Amino acid sequence: MDGDCNCGYYAMFAAFEFLGKDRDGKKLYTYKKTYAIARTKRMELVKFGKKNVDHCVCHPDATVPPKLVQLLPEGHLHLFGLNAPNFKTKQERIDAFMATIGNSVYTEEFENQDRTNMNDRWYFEASSTFPLIAYKFNINFNVYNMDAAMTNYFYHYNDQIYHWINDGFCKPVENSCILLLHDCHYWCIQARGTEAPTIDPGELILCKISRRACFVTGNMDALDMDKDEDDN
Repeated sequence: MDGDCNCGYYAMFAAFEFLGKDRDGKKLYTYKKTYAIARTKRMELVKFGKKNVDHCVCHPDATVPPKLVQLLPEGHLHLFGLNAPNFKTKQERIDAFMATIGNSVYTEEFENQDRTNMNDRWYFEASSTFPLIAYKFNINFNVYNMDAAMTNYFYHYNDQIYHWINDGFCKPVENSCILLLHDCHYWCIQARGTEAPTIDPGELILCKISRRACFVTGNMDALDMDKDEDDN
């Protein structure tokens, strides 16, 4: 994948081509791995996030559930850490979404960047961008961070997308595509995950916390690694 700050999108395009279909059997479009197409996808993701912001940012109406969830040993929370229900208007929620994730995906400033020397604010940040992609395109992801020796999961369960992190390189979840991250560069691995994870969300945590908060495997393990293969 080209190293122009869009390699995460190019890896995503390769994953679409390999998977062929989303979780419901709907055909996934294939895209050319070009700067122009990656720019378009950035714009589409921001538009999608704004449109669905009530499920990304904590809504003052407690009956509106979060769509993107961060799993923690203490429980679970809105993925982006925007949990205080004080965003009374939709515009306030959109502003919070943009400040937390959208501004690093696409704004008009992106157009003014030198393509050969992109500012690192535009780097593909897995824990923020992959949940939106999983939501928009209805697929699961595993991302192996080779430098940190960690596994990131983005997994659909009960009409929500869960993100958690395990130390080490763990089994990929079922019906997922597999990506590698090494030295700030992404690759797509042509393989599918088969492991069905054990999900226990616990209680919803309503507090402000970083969206980069990670899953501590010493406290809880989201994958039943001892499960018999015949039980799948």
